[in-house]
Amino acid sequence: MRNPLAPLRTSLELLKRPTVPDATKERARSIMERQVVELIGLIDRLQSISRAMREGRLPAPSPAEPGTMEASEPSNAAQSSSDKPSRDRGARVLVADDSPLVQQSVVALLKAEGYEVRTVSDGIEALSAAAEWLPRYVLLDLHMPRLSGMDAARQLRQSDPGREMVLVMMSGVALNDSWRTHAALAGFDICVDKTADPLEWLAAMRAAGAR
Repeated sequence: MRNPLAPLRTSLELLKRPTVPDATKERARSIMERQVVELIGLIDRLQSISRAMREGRLPAPSPAEPGTMEASEPSNAAQSSSDKPSRDRGARVLVADDSPLVQQSVVALLKAEGYEVRTVSDGIEALSAAAEWLPRYVLLDLHMPRLSGMDAARQLRQSDPGREMVLVMMSGVALNDSWRTHAALAGFDICVDKTADPLEWLAAMRAAGAR
């Protein structure tokens, strides 16, 4: 149920900004409507599964290991994002995500923040676009077709030994220490939860770029 939250939260942030064009806000409203419908469908399916389990038509799931998917800590740096202009305004950001709705909402927010943005839909396209366009930031979804975000990060780091690109892992799953360790070994600079407050992951991205 976490996946629809990312475009919902990003779109909500766009609607709060008076300087965002009306056409962009209308697209944000459309994205929010579609994601609400998807959430309702997910809830309906979960209720059907719950009824089937109570009636004995489905076995109860085994309990999950405690602490395997802990939520990441919220950042206090988020407040700085909307209060003052970004020091890297105009920087190039490559967004790699196979969800068109996530692409649309994240791109609209980044453009509103003054970034130049391109999008791709899988890890193979991310490698090609990064080599040709040389972005400052590369936002990689964890789960993508053809090549995962983790594998794409490893290959990008091999071609960027000087770490000129800031690699950001964006995931719809809650991030625990295990995920963060694997991400660091793959070459990511930071990991962010794309369902979190958009100002939080923007602030984290900028902080990584300022190191």
